[in-house]
Amino acid sequence: MLNPLNALRKTAAIAALILFGVSGAAANVVAGATPETYTWSAKLVAYDEAEKMATVQAMVVGDGELTGYSAGDRIVLTWSGITTASGIRSIARGESGRGRFEMPVEFAAIDGRYVTFRVPVPAGSADRVKALEPGQWVTSTSPQPAPDPSTVVVEMRGFTDVG
Repeated sequence: MLNPLNALRKTAAIAALILFGVSGAAANVVAGATPETYTWSAKLVAYDEAEKMATVQAMVVGDGELTGYSAGDRIVLTWSGITTASGIRSIARGESGRGRFEMPVEFAAIDGRYVTFRVPVPAGSADRVKALEPGQWVTSTSPQPAPDPSTVVVEMRGFTDVG
């Protein structure tokens, strides 16, 4: 026979775990990101001030074909992650992102497990990116989905720039 006190304790423990899990998930949301956006980080390779384009490099963490692309090709990166992207899961040819963590970009190069690509820098982020040196890291916020290649980044800043 089930002891009512033990059943109550088990119910309370399950409720506490659920609440803890929900609060933990909420704590993982990055400042400035909403459910419609996510953040990702990459190494800055170059910033073209005239075109307001950043060339960045990020690691490919997924398996898949990394050959057959040429500089200037339009590709869609699919990032790996839940609220923050942790690496690129896949690369495919395409002009627009339609799903979560998909981002249409301009392909630049592949170097081992790293893909280099170009993205537009929003006007409000241009001064921050301009102040960075090649080799420094940036953190960017992107919409989900990102159907338009001209608006794949809503904010870009230095990796350690939290203000």
